[in-house]
Parts: sequence; C-alpha cells; structure tokens
Amino acid sequence: MASLHRLCQQTQAQALPASATGRAASYMLDRWPQLELFTKPNKGHVLIDNNPVERGIRPTAIGRKNWMFLGHPSAGWRTAVIYSILGSCKLAKVNPYEYLVWALQHLATATTSDVGLVTPLDYLAVKEQR
Repeated sequence: MASLHRLCQQTQAQALPASATGRAASYMLDRWPQLELFTKPNKGHVLIDNNPVERGIRPTAIGRKNWMFLGHPSAGWRTAVIYSILGSCKLAKVNPYEYLVWALQHLATATTSDVGLVTPLDYLAVKEQR
C-alpha cells in the first residue's frame, strides 16, 4: 500500500491536474484513508473486492428471466418479500424454517405496532432468552 501511495503521489505531481491521469491520481489520494481501511486491524472485516456479493446474487440474476412471468401481477412482489425474509435469515444465521414457524405464530396475534418486532434478529433474541 505504501508503494502504491508513493506511485500515486508521483503521478499526481507529474501529470497535469486537468488530465485524466491527474484527476484519477487526485481522486485516489483524496480517498486514500477509505481505500486503506481494509488493511487496518480491528476495523471489521472489509474486503477489497465484492466477489462474495457477486456469488450471492448470481442465483437471482440467472433466474430473473424465468421469474419475469410468475403468473400474477402481485406474484413478483410476494417473491421479493420472501427473498428478503430468507436473505435476512441468512445474514442473521437463522434457520429459515424455524424462523417462519415462529414468525407466523407471532404474526397471527400481533397488532400493527407489533409487526416490526417479528424479525429474524428478534427471533434470535427470544431464542437466546430460553
């Protein structure tokens, strides 16, 4: 990272400020602290690339054409809701089946103000209290 930083500084010093190279070097140096963040310890796990995200959305991207015609106008919205719920379960490391069983039982008796308290994270909190 240090040699990249030096190279960028040298490039900025040699290039005309309005040139594409000069603008690129300035852009990179202006954002250097954010770029360097992934190398700092105790700052969380920040990846330099987004390959895990790309792999995560691949099934949706591949199936998009197949799901374009789901049979009913509101079916696409319902599918999006289900994907969001399952994605939230995956992020929270919650078993989707167990969560859905728990959530449907709680939603049956929930008031409008209680609906926001039936998330995968709420399920985890209740599960840990047991």
